[in-house]
Amino acid sequence: MKHIAFALVVVSSVAGAQGQPFNFTESFPSTTKLQAILQYSSGYGNAFGAEQSGEVDVPIGSRVVVMATTDVAYERFGSFEGAGQLEAMVDALRFGGWHLSLSAGVRRHYDGSDMALGRLSISRTTDKWSVAANADAVQVFSGHETMSPYRTQYFGSLASTAKVAPGLSVGLETFASEGRAATIFAGPLVSFALPGGRARLDLSGGPIICTAGNCALAPDYTIVGKYAMPLPVHNTGYTLRLAVSVGLF
Repeated sequence: MKHIAFALVVVSSVAGAQGQPFNFTESFPSTTKLQAILQYSSGYGNAFGAEQSGEVDVPIGSRVVVMATTDVAYERFGSFEGAGQLEAMVDALRFGGWHLSLSAGVRRHYDGSDMALGRLSISRTTDKWSVAANADAVQVFSGHETMSPYRTQYFGSLASTAKVAPGLSVGLETFASEGRAATIFAGPLVSFALPGGRARLDLSGGPIICTAGNCALAPDYTIVGKYAMPLPVHNTGYTLRLAVSVGLF
């Protein structure tokens, strides 16, 4: 069963590449002066139907970013559901231009379950390329999913882009998840720097493949980075994300 998810995101970007350069892989901002970020997303996924999301990212000093997100989904069966997430990312170690970051957070998901989030991220951005890798864990601690044997999930992601022309970068983003169903996503990522250097347009997409487990009952609370990731109901799905990034101050 095929599905397509679209998202329009407003985050932060300046000539120094503020904001997240990837869609599902988190990296600590590479610039020395951090910005506050306001984010809006609108999308569609087979798990939730139409989704709206708003987020604010606030830096604390030069090594901490706090991210608060609120989500509303209009499900295919005609009901509205809400979700929220609060997360803090700490730039724990810097070496040779690399950032080793740790994140911890909590989420109230659409199904009413509460979960703890944890992430290890390593990233680096230069004038020519960007690369990041994440290792994530999700643990449900409240709600009906606490009785499920699949209340713990693990994720790994890798993303990289290279500058191929002024204002244009291309690359690849991929992740794998393990829980009720094992899934893999891989697809191209294209980033355009818009005139003036204070905005950016990102486009990524590709197949989502269920490789093992109960694919028909894949959990709808799967989280990749800050987003709920639509999963294939059967073996194969598809996702496409469009992002527009704009600096605040």
